[in-house]
Amino acid sequence: MLNQVKEVPNTVGQGVGAVAGTAHKAMQAGLGAAVLIQEDVSTRIGGTKEEVEIVVEESAESTSRLTDKLIARGDEVQKEWMDTLNGWVEPRRKQVEDTVKDLANKAETRLQKGVEGFLVRANVPTATDIQDLNKKIGALGRKIDRLRRAQEDALKKEA
Repeated sequence: MLNQVKEVPNTVGQGVGAVAGTAHKAMQAGLGAAVLIQEDVSTRIGGTKEEVEIVVEESAESTSRLTDKLIARGDEVQKEWMDTLNGWVEPRRKQVEDTVKDLANKAETRLQKGVEGFLVRANVPTATDIQDLNKKIGALGRKIDRLRRAQEDALKKEA
C-alpha cells in the first residue's frame, strides 16, 4: 500500500513534465508556422515592401488569434487533466490516511498492553489498586476512631 503512495507523486510529476514538454513543442510549432508563412508570403507576393508588410501583419494577427485560441484550449485541457488526476489521487489519499490512522491506533493499543503487562510483572500497583487501598485505609481509620471513642466511654463509666 505504501509503495503505491510513493508512486503517485512520480506519476503526477511525469504527467506535468509531459504536458510542459508538449506545450513547449506546440509553441515551437506555432513559431515555426508563423515564420514559414512569412517566408512563403514574401517569396510568392514579390510585391512592394509595403504589400509584404501588410500581408505579414495580417498573418501575425491571424497567428496571434490562433495562438490565443490554442492557449485558451490548453488551459481548459490542463484543468480537465488536473481534475481527473485529483479525482484519482484524492480517494487514495483518504484511503492512505485511514490506513495510517488505523495502524497508529493498533500500535498505541499494543504499546499500552505491553506497558500494562510490564507493570503487572513488576508488581507495580495500578491506580485502581491505590484507590482500593485508600478506601480500606479510610475504613480502618473510622474503625479505630470508633474503638477509641468506645474505649474512652468505657473508661468514663468506670471512673
